[in-house]
Amino acid sequence: MSLALSRVRFSFARVVAGCTTTIALGATLPAAATGLDVRLDIVATPTSVTRSSDQLATYASYGFTLKSLEHDRFSKFKFKGTVAVAGLPAGIAGPTLLSADGATCSLDAGVLECSVPGELKECDATLTFTVTLKTPVGGTGVTVSGKTTFLEHYYKWENTNVATASTALTEPNPDSLSTFVPASATAATTLFSGTNTEGGVVGAIPIVDTKAVPPINDPFTTTVIVPAGSAATTASLAEQELAASCSANPRCFESKLTIPGSFDFLTIILRRDRTTLMMSKPPKNHGHDSAPGKGHDKGNGRGHDDDDDDGRYSGQSAIDQAIVKYFPDDDPANPDKFIIVPNCSVVPGGVPTPKHPCIQSRKAYPTKSSSKTPVPAGLEGDRELVILAADNGRYSN
Repeated sequence: MSLALSRVRFSFARVVAGCTTTIALGATLPAAATGLDVRLDIVATPTSVTRSSDQLATYASYGFTLKSLEHDRFSKFKFKGTVAVAGLPAGIAGPTLLSADGATCSLDAGVLECSVPGELKECDATLTFTVTLKTPVGGTGVTVSGKTTFLEHYYKWENTNVATASTALTEPNPDSLSTFVPASATAATTLFSGTNTEGGVVGAIPIVDTKAVPPINDPFTTTVIVPAGSAATTASLAEQELAASCSANPRCFESKLTIPGSFDFLTIILRRDRTTLMMSKPPKNHGHDSAPGKGHDKGNGRGHDDDDDDGRYSGQSAIDQAIVKYFPDDDPANPDKFIIVPNCSVVPGGVPTPKHPCIQSRKAYPTKSSSKTPVPAGLEGDRELVILAADNGRYSN
């Protein structure tokens, strides 16, 4: 009596470097079958970030995992590898080490070394650590590569495989930002789109300057402040101009925030340049000459050149009426569902709740800076909304 081999299914238990593993014929053997006792994996988070600029530092994070592939005792783990930047211009410094969690690390002249505490005693047991780098101001990508040495059962030195992870670096963009956000127990992290900043101003300012070389056209900026005490996370920020007008202005802008995590609240600063504001006529019998250069100059979207009679800055009445729409990001079945964001002064407790942000302040800057009403350069005649939010979503104004 004989059996056709095609009708027989084989399986067997094989001891691979101390681990008992059932392997079907034709299956890929685990790494240990090739002689590895411990495997190293590196994962970049996120896989693409906006590179740093002179105004804003951005970060890339790398998670390292050491996994035992056999029943034995492994200790004294030391990683050694390189941090290389593709396309880094001559004279531009490379990445710097911001922090390491779960290991003690150093980065010098592109060489990354880490001592990892702990032992692996069981098959499939793991040790993990994280390295966070400040990205350079040049280059197109950062690659971390290396291997880990360790002591096997107190007497034999071994190596893991060589592992590699890469992070793409994108050019700073006035309409978008992507970065890792490191955790800090004491300091808030400020993120913003655009590259325009000014001393004494938190975050980015909008600038439209056709006479600049090259011309600057950044009419709307978004700044996000992640509070101290927040866990490490990733962040992306994307702006766009909408086709329809909104908030009684001829131009409407939208900011989309994607920052996973739980926060006391995020502080979101929306600023629009004076050139995006609706021109208006002064009220009758206001007592001011509306001719250009005299009294209240409304030409070219400038608002008022002096203070209003009620003591507020020019344009304040208009911004008091400005509407901000909030679109939650967790309801894909209803992408057009929104709420009108209220002032925090009318919200119980004065703070936001999940899916219900609020406007903390509204400000119209004078069109000219003076000793009486100083205005940071670039904010003359601009308008600003400060929003408090407990979560992500889209904001249009």
